[in-house]
Amino acid sequence: REYIFGPIYIRQFEELAKFYGYDKNKKLISPLSYMSVNNNYLNIYQSVPMSFVQIEKIVENLLNTFKRDDIIILGNLDEDQLMDFVKRKMNLQIKNRKCNSFSFNKGDLSNRDLVKKQLNADTNIIVVPSNDRSFVSRLLPILSSMEDTVFTVYGLNTWNMFDNLDYGDLVNLNVHIPSVFMNDGSELYSKFVDRFYKNYFSYPKKYAFSGYKQCLYFLSYEFNDLLNFQKFSNTSFYSNTFFDIIKYKNYERIVLE
Repeated sequence: REYIFGPIYIRQFEELAKFYGYDKNKKLISPLSYMSVNNNYLNIYQSVPMSFVQIEKIVENLLNTFKRDDIIILGNLDEDQLMDFVKRKMNLQIKNRKCNSFSFNKGDLSNRDLVKKQLNADTNIIVVPSNDRSFVSRLLPILSSMEDTVFTVYGLNTWNMFDNLDYGDLVNLNVHIPSVFMNDGSELYSKFVDRFYKNYFSYPKKYAFSGYKQCLYFLSYEFNDLLNFQKFSNTSFYSNTFFDIIKYKNYERIVLE
């Protein structure tokens, strides 16, 4: 069997899939993109979980952590599928609790009072199911400016790649997001860093350990617990379901147990 890792970007990866997507002797691994291929190829493995997979784990964590609190969903009108999916998941699991949802255009976010009107005065548990850099980077400063209000905000893995988010806002809002590329503090990670430094006299960059884990998972049965790939309804490819959720606290990124 042959394994092909990459290309990194989804458009390039889909070009590869057109040639090899139905070849049962090959496995095609998308290593970094959260976006999924469009056609029903048979041998595609997506290492970054689909947004819908992330949302399932987020909802589970949120409801286990905040058993009595009301939940608010703030969404982008341009990402209505993600918004609807969160609402369905919430409605399936919430009983005798309040869950309000509001969708905004990006232009609406210039109106601070409009956003504030949808929130509670003291405590807010909020899910923001958005992969849109512009939407997220406009919304978070508005929430963070409400200094007398306590927030816990849940987002998506793409927020790790948004370099225009203010770190202070992430801490103030107690942001929780999935993270596929986080240093997990494991013995495997320590050994990887040590070997990397001995070979290259420098420390590995952000995505190196994730690539290392993907290679171990696919090329050795000994490491089949590092990732977990599953098919989901209405998809033909396999999505990874094994990832951490991190939170920002005291200017550190902490992996939740």
